[in-house]
Amino acid sequence: MSSSPLHPLCPIAHSRYRRINSDVWSAALTVLEVALNRFPFPGPNEAPLNGPIELLTYLVRMPTVVIPDEPEVGIKYTNAFRNFIQIW
Repeated sequence: MSSSPLHPLCPIAHSRYRRINSDVWSAALTVLEVALNRFPFPGPNEAPLNGPIELLTYLVRMPTVVIPDEPEVGIKYTNAFRNFIQIW
């Protein structure tokens, strides 16, 4: 079973050359999606992406992910969580 968030049958996910980096990236993306309650790409004020090539291009060029606290609904992220998301 693949853990790739981009495509469940992604060849790299089934490759014998698969490394733990893809698992860490997938875990961080899943945690970020749960924290934001939406798919994190593109950002909330950005135009929608049209297809997988545009998504991959966005991921390569994207700025650092910023996770703002939401005190009005009682959400405050820890520094450990912010660091985990920023290093993936």
